[in-house]
Amino acid sequence: MSKIFLSYKQQFAAQANALHEALKVGVPGATVFQMADIDKGIKWRDAVGKALDDAKCFVLLYGSPEQDWSWCFYEAGRFSRKGRTPRPVACLYPRIVGLPSPLADLQSVNETPDDIRKWLNGSFFRSVRTRKPTKGELDKSVEAIENLVSGMLAGEHSLKPYIWIAPKKADDWSEQEGEHNIDFSNAHVEIDPISAGKLSIGPPPVPELLPFLRLISCDTSEEAERIEFWITKFFESLHSAVHSKTNFQEEAYFRHESGKILRPVVVSYDRSAKGTVCKLRVVFVEAFGSPLTDTPSLVQRLSIGARLAIRTRLEIIDPFIGRVSLFQQQKLRSRRAEDKIGRKFRVGGRLVEALNTIVREAVSHGVRLGEDPPILFEGAAQHQYEELRERGERDWNSLEDAAKQGDRTGDYSETERLLGELKQTNEDYLALVLPRIEQLMVPAAKRQAR
Repeated sequence: MSKIFLSYKQQFAAQANALHEALKVGVPGATVFQMADIDKGIKWRDAVGKALDDAKCFVLLYGSPEQDWSWCFYEAGRFSRKGRTPRPVACLYPRIVGLPSPLADLQSVNETPDDIRKWLNGSFFRSVRTRKPTKGELDKSVEAIENLVSGMLAGEHSLKPYIWIAPKKADDWSEQEGEHNIDFSNAHVEIDPISAGKLSIGPPPVPELLPFLRLISCDTSEEAERIEFWITKFFESLHSAVHSKTNFQEEAYFRHESGKILRPVVVSYDRSAKGTVCKLRVVFVEAFGSPLTDTPSLVQRLSIGARLAIRTRLEIIDPFIGRVSLFQQQKLRSRRAEDKIGRKFRVGGRLVEALNTIVREAVSHGVRLGEDPPILFEGAAQHQYEELRERGERDWNSLEDAAKQGDRTGDYSETERLLGELKQTNEDYLALVLPRIEQLMVPAAKRQAR
């Protein structure tokens, strides 16, 4: 029997299989060749070449234009050039994609039922079918092809605004021994018109990275040599991404000139032929965190400390205290599908990750646990604060060690005890800091009137 050569990318293998079945119904008597038909152990290039030579017509199932279709275009070109007379080549594609330029002069078929019906019932398949399809066969085939083509991924659309960041010189980001420090200040910035409009950037040329970031940020340093704290944290994220580490990125919030809080996030990178990262794509997403500062004011320090203390209470103390062992047992015994991943992780590790997340937020807001305590209170209250801070650090470190030990032994009694101590420290801290915030923010007359 005569063959139809079906060309497609592996990404669309499921749709190709469905098209295979639909063509067998809509083109009676024809057989369809596709890559999946090649037996293992056979040289696939030779098999493809023979199939192209033997085929009577060629069908390309075309989808997302962002993909590399060069091999499929090669197959189409080789097929069409075989012999002295033109050979039928058709491209089946979603209507919103459009016909690829290499096949612009060939027959095109989109997912509209009329187009598909005319294609199946017309002259294109005359040399491969043994008879005309019945109305029922034609209707069934048309519906199947319409559904599979209209359901294809027609393209990946990037979130905007975004920028590409590239080194000023080709070897600026090259790997050296260890992870050397990279100066991103003079990196090249590429931006498309839509992203530029969303960030309120004027037409090109776009400045280098540091001037670009200062241009869109509302709060900039008056000292040209001093790099803003949020930019420093963002550069740290870029440094990690250059070394292919994107699992943790600094929360570099900043206030845009429009007043919105934005956070730049590295979402992808390109590599050069040498294998080194040569471009980073950064999306600017709206956020709800406070802009970062390495010199928080008195009230900022107090409010950050109070918020983190409350977060500790809500995310660590209340969920885990008195039930660490029970939590672990419930996860291990559960057979719910929703707990399949949860059974892989021990409760101690989960607790440590929750602790570290809060520590990272504290650091991102200028809190330095290893440094001398800042002056936040007056008189004896300051001394009490320093004792609580020291006690809290000790509780925190001991709890982390105990949780890890509990995962190794299965005994979480020490973890439970330390959670109780952390709760006491947490309560004592809030009892000290909340009245201090009220004292600074609420006028004395209003406080006395209550």
